[in-house]
Amino acid sequence: MVDYRWYLALLALGAIGCSDSSTAPDRLRDLMLGGEVTIRSRTYLIDSVQVDLNDRYVGYLGAEDSGRTTLTVVFAKESGGEEHARIGPGILELSARVEPHDFYFLSLHGFPRYPPVSEYYSDDASYVTVVDRMTHELLGTRRLEPKVVVLDRPGALKWTLTVDSNGVVR
Repeated sequence: MVDYRWYLALLALGAIGCSDSSTAPDRLRDLMLGGEVTIRSRTYLIDSVQVDLNDRYVGYLGAEDSGRTTLTVVFAKESGGEEHARIGPGILELSARVEPHDFYFLSLHGFPRYPPVSEYYSDDASYVTVVDRMTHELLGTRRLEPKVVVLDRPGALKWTLTVDSNGVVR
């Protein structure tokens, strides 16, 4: 004789496990960081700015041959940058690497001096956004606090960001 009580108990447990519950976790979001960083120079020109997220390339802008006093990098918009801007919840480091004008030209050609020491700073309009990659919903925005760095060779301005599982960025 077959005991059907075990089968009924397993069916009941399966039905409970499949029920819709208000305590069930939301789907795990596929997040991406975007935004823009503006870097300015007080005294010397900028050759380029590269934006990295946790040491992964997400954006770049060069000043061509003449150098500029201001460069704005819109990141995670170009090929390669978007995939590298994929994030998960946690602590992130965003950096903007500044290259002074003619740094590599002067260093490669044996000039005894590098470009003069200059102060580079981030614009107060710089910001980051967190977007759900599946729905393209904007989940969070944060202005980046202004930073200043004094350089005579390439260096970086850095920000630490915290993103939660809902895409809120602090």
